[in-house]
Amino acid sequence: MGYFLSALLIVALIFPEISWLSKISWSIILTLAEYQRFLDDNLAVPLVGILIKPLI
Repeated sequence: MGYFLSALLIVALIFPEISWLSKISWSIILTLAEYQRFLDDNLAVPLVGILIKPLI
């Protein structure tokens, strides 16, 4: 829950022009990327963030 809230705060500060639905979706996807077991979270979260940025 803590990571989700911090990701939501960061995306709200970085992208204030996008809708709240997009902000929440972005935060959920990054939270799930942190808890996957295939890659270290220090690599997975930035990679997923870069990959989903064009979708917003």
